[in-house]
Amino acid sequence: MDENIALSSKKVEEFIRSNDDFTVLYHMDCDGVVSAVLLKREIESIGRRVKTFRASNYEDFETLDAFSLSNSVIICDMEVKPENLDVFHGKNLCVIDHHGIVGLEKENNILYVNPKIWGDLKYTPCSLLEYRLFEKYVSDLDWLAAVGLIADSGGKENADFVRSVAAKYSIGLKDDEFLFQNDFGVVGDIINSLIILYRRKGASIALKTLSKAKSLKEILNNGELLKTYNKIKRESERLSRKFEREKVVSGIVEFFENSQSDKAFSSTLITTLSHSKEHYGKIIVFLTDIGEDKVRVNIRANGVEVRIPEILNKIFKEIKGEGGGHDKAAGATINQRDKERFKSEFSRVANQAVTQPS
Repeated sequence: MDENIALSSKKVEEFIRSNDDFTVLYHMDCDGVVSAVLLKREIESIGRRVKTFRASNYEDFETLDAFSLSNSVIICDMEVKPENLDVFHGKNLCVIDHHGIVGLEKENNILYVNPKIWGDLKYTPCSLLEYRLFEKYVSDLDWLAAVGLIADSGGKENADFVRSVAAKYSIGLKDDEFLFQNDFGVVGDIINSLIILYRRKGASIALKTLSKAKSLKEILNNGELLKTYNKIKRESERLSRKFEREKVVSGIVEFFENSQSDKAFSSTLITTLSHSKEHYGKIIVFLTDIGEDKVRVNIRANGVEVRIPEILNKIFKEIKGEGGGHDKAAGATINQRDKERFKSEFSRVANQAVTQPS
């Protein structure tokens, strides 16, 4: 085991042993759900309890009620910024994450685990990070860790892990770059389908289902889950056709204004599109109204050497907004009145960043 992983594993176990009755906040996507399942196994194996699981998005930090939280809180797969900490004042707080470092490592009263702290810049989804942290308790859930990391576009950079798990369970892999077109990817889509259709309730259903599942095949053979998957698949195919008709191309950037009624599909659909051969070498940008004056921006890139958070930081020096994420998968929120200006600036900066690398 890597020395840094071993030390972090020990610290997380000590945190769990020293507390009880946890509230677990997890990102409302497949990687977040899988991370919560692995964390649940760790906590229960140590003999502690979880009071509440709550699927969350970044906007929740503005509306969380501190009184609804346990005295001990663990957040997984969520980028927590110092300005988000007020709601957790007086709580025992642990954050396990793989997104960018934004100053939380300087907070002495928080247990913060992120590979980037020790200089590991490899893209490691939270599912795989937690599998490595908790391996002595979750070694039989390697197939589940593979589901979470593939759903979070981590198959390419963690191919050795995926291939070893696939060989163990006789799962056939194809030659797609992100190792998504296989049974691991299908289960990832099943989990995301539940979230798209039922939102937080869907995430809770997924968490309970995965917590009880003994194998990948058990999920693949679940008739009720497959009904949801097939329903969402048909809707995604409809939206994919709409994307191809309505996208606006500007150099290597493809813009698409998704309707508010279809906003639940944004993250999953843009990830699927970015994995396709047709959009290799492109940066896809979805813009979705999420309120009277806010627009949610989802961005994915495949086959492009680009750092999306750096592009966003440059734009946000001129336009009000906030966001972040990974080099090739990021999100942001902007004001409605700035949407056209954002598109113009993003196109200019992104095309320049790719054609004239620094």
